[in-house]
Formats: sequence, C-alpha cells, structure tokens
Amino acid sequence: MKTLRLQPSLKVRELKNLIEKKHNYKATMSKCFRVRAKALALIVGDYKGQFGMIRAYANELLTKNKDSTIKIAVENNGDGNCVFKSLYICLGPLKRGFLEGCRKVLSIDGCFLKGPWNGQVLAAVGRDANNQIYPVAWGVTQREDKETWLWFMQFLVSDLQMEEGHGWTIISDQQKV
Repeated sequence: MKTLRLQPSLKVRELKNLIEKKHNYKATMSKCFRVRAKALALIVGDYKGQFGMIRAYANELLTKNKDSTIKIAVENNGDGNCVFKSLYICLGPLKRGFLEGCRKVLSIDGCFLKGPWNGQVLAAVGRDANNQIYPVAWGVTQREDKETWLWFMQFLVSDLQMEEGHGWTIISDQQKV
C-alpha cells in the first residue's frame, strides 16, 4: 500500500517484479492485479473519506482561530452529489501578524499535487521582519487557471484589506492574473 500510495500508476508487471525482488515470492499476474486493485480501492477510499471531512476540518479551524477565512467551493456533479472544487484558507493569527509586522509585498504561486487526485496548491506568502518567509493564505484547487486565481485573489484582497491595491506589490510568475 505504501508503494501504491506513492506511485498510484504503478503497472501490474512492475508490482509483480517488485514483489518478487523485495519478498522473494513468485506471484501470479492475476494475484498482483487483484492486490493492486484492492490496495488502490483502500487508498482512494481514504482520500474520499478525507474530502468528506473538509467541512468539519474548516469548522474546527474557525472555532480555534478567530477572524479566519475558510471558503470551500463544490460543484454538483448532476446526480445530486457535490464534488470538491476549491478550498481557501487564511488563518486569523497569520492575517493579523502579516498586517501588523510585514511589508505590503506578497508572492503568489501554485504547485502541483501528487497522488491519486491531481490538483494545485495556491499560496500567498510575505516576508517578516527577519526577512523570513511568512505564510499568509493557501488554497487547493482542481487546476491552476485564471478562474481559480481570481477566486483565490478575491478572498486574499478582502482578508488583507487591499482595496484598490495602492501601496501593494504582488510578485507572481503568472502572465495575467
């Protein structure tokens, strides 16, 4: 399971070779296929369970961190079930610390998520008085595009009271956000 959690696209033949090499056991292809399918079902089930707990996680963060902003976007998949789309988190203590002790300079960027579900982590960071990286807000989205960046930035602008943006510097590798 550890191997498949790290490499969910591992082929059955590669798994068979790994089992033979690591455990000195000659497994049949059909047995490897069943083991791979069962392990992936357990892994995917774990992830689905975690997605189902996002609202509880958000509520717990809000009760422990006053003045935080947590936004969850879902979309209806047509059969009455909601599917996760995006998540935005800006914790109150980080927000206050940034506004009270950091320059009005933000760096924003996104990076890929690895695993069974692809996606992007979007982040906004500043620099504190010691010139160290200071996290301000982050989010998780299905993809990094103009729509998700606009969604992320509207909450960030509101949280940091940026209004029209006068006096702020935003550093990004995006062409047009």
